[in-house]
Amino acid sequence: MVRRAGPTLKDPSPMPLPLSSEALRVGPLKEGAFTSRLHSERVASWLGLLLGVTFTLCMLTGLWSHFVQHPPSWFTVPAHPSWLYRVTQGVHITTGLAAVPLLLAKLFTVYPQLFAWPPLKNLRHATERGVLLLVGGSLLQLATGVMNIFQWYAFGFFFTTVHYWSAWVVIGALTVHVGSKIAVALPDRACGRCRDAGDRDHARSRPTAGPSASMNGSIRAVVTTLLLSVALAACGSNGSGGKAAEPAKAPPVTVAPAGKLVAVGHEAEGVVIDPVSHLAAVGVRAPSGLALVATGAGALLSTVPLSGHVRHLALLGQDVLVPVEDAGALVRVHLPDGTVTSRVTTGDYPHGVTAVGSDAVAVANEHGHRISLVRNGSVVATAAGFKQPGGLATTSEGVYVIDVAASTLTRLGPQDLHREGQVAAGNGPTHVLADRRGNLVVADTRGVALLVFSPTLKLLRRVPLAGTPYGLAYDTTRDELWVTLTSRNEVVGLQGLQLTEVRRFASVRQPNTIAVDPVTGTVAVASRSDGVLQIVSR
Repeated sequence: MVRRAGPTLKDPSPMPLPLSSEALRVGPLKEGAFTSRLHSERVASWLGLLLGVTFTLCMLTGLWSHFVQHPPSWFTVPAHPSWLYRVTQGVHITTGLAAVPLLLAKLFTVYPQLFAWPPLKNLRHATERGVLLLVGGSLLQLATGVMNIFQWYAFGFFFTTVHYWSAWVVIGALTVHVGSKIAVALPDRACGRCRDAGDRDHARSRPTAGPSASMNGSIRAVVTTLLLSVALAACGSNGSGGKAAEPAKAPPVTVAPAGKLVAVGHEAEGVVIDPVSHLAAVGVRAPSGLALVATGAGALLSTVPLSGHVRHLALLGQDVLVPVEDAGALVRVHLPDGTVTSRVTTGDYPHGVTAVGSDAVAVANEHGHRISLVRNGSVVATAAGFKQPGGLATTSEGVYVIDVAASTLTRLGPQDLHREGQVAAGNGPTHVLADRRGNLVVADTRGVALLVFSPTLKLLRRVPLAGTPYGLAYDTTRDELWVTLTSRNEVVGLQGLQLTEVRRFASVRQPNTIAVDPVTGTVAVASRSDGVLQIVSR
């Protein structure tokens, strides 16, 4: 049986497109649709070079800031020179702001490439065009960075974490982008001619006339915006310093405060408890004075008149150290009788205060930009050069100063206040105290966290603490740290080296300052808004 041959199959041929490729090039896809010289490769190359410089400097200084605030185990923050962090932060902000107009100009220059034809030529061409991560990450970096400068946290995430990791995404995408461009540029440079006739025709078709008026105007606009950005950065880092962090404005009380409430006077702020007499001393205003309260009975005993208001107090033995801000003086009030034993003029607007040993006192003159050391009734040493000195603490190693405008922690020698080191202390520190290990605990109020430093200024840990932490007090007997959360009207107790939460209670409104009796464990919280002292027994 012979089978008859069937029809021969022909090789399949490509089906013709309903429209030619040229017919698809309409609108911005047409050749020559973008004729402005602002879209030239030369302008794009120069803008890209400037962006590369600003992004690199911004990344390097940002990494330095991250390592300073979150040091890995292999990194030790250098204590000298003391101005290093200010310089790196200035460069970081300046290059970040300068990158804003550069990035916008670069995007305007190259956006016609979105309509290049054909959309994809090969794998290398696809790599060149894969800039979504680079553009999106860059916009995120710059937008959130500028918002952080103005302390406008409208986004719903923690700025530091997102800013850090998105920076790595941008740098990775930038590296791929630059690599793809080098891969294209090197063959052209080697052969010294355009790669094909089409490129030569395209090159010949470009205008050869000088820059147009619109191009000159646009370049001037970019340069002007760039200079304004740099000037804005300079203004933000000038001698007047940044804006100091402040306690959050407390909402109305919705939960009844724990313990007893004692009316002490207007705008109660600044409180200590004497562990011998168990009297609490709290500053009040209108009229200015120092209210003395029996914490056991919960009763106001008397008020010592003062020549001005106070915001912070400390103890030296049974003497209350009272920096009277608008009088420019340090007053000592002895307990339990409330006798004023001395008055020493220390400087312009004394704010923070701490005992240094058994015979000296350090005072932070907030508007005088210096620290004064008082011994035997007179100022024996000063340390200048601070923008806005605030919180103070003392250990056997030295006197520690929070500069609330510079966001730094500085260590001074306890005998003559010579500078021994300085480090960054978060995004907006306000207060500092020392624990029984000699470590320093800083309330990073704007950064919404507690920072723990060693005596040598090495950052040991960062403990996030929602609620805008502000006032600090430490119970040396129980190794407990008490923190006021001003945006929540709460007080939280943290214990041990790891700062484990052991207690939390509702506080009075606007709990700016707090104290603890190391003998009884009683906690006292002053209400700046309601003029009462909250006493919470253990």
